[in-house]
Amino acid sequence: MAVFMQCSGSDFLKLACNTHFSGKPKGAFLDTVLITGTLTNICCESSPRDAYASGFRVVFVVDATAASRDQDHNATLHNIYRSFGDVRPTDEAIALLSVYRV
Repeated sequence: MAVFMQCSGSDFLKLACNTHFSGKPKGAFLDTVLITGTLTNICCESSPRDAYASGFRVVFVVDATAASRDQDHNATLHNIYRSFGDVRPTDEAIALLSVYRV
């Protein structure tokens, strides 16, 4: 497992190009990205799109993200679920981590 802090709208592609998991075959080191943070509808929505396009599985942690308005938060959850990944609460995300812990 690796934890990375995002500093702009979507740091995913920049991060993937400048770290040791870039260029590795899927499953060799990292295959899933968990998304948490703020703002749901801006930064937190940008990174899953890039991660998905790069071949990673996306888990968007619904109760570990926030937006200024509920409607913005909910619209992003709908977009992620329909097109880019799973939307799970924290307890389910943690359970998934323990199932796949190596």
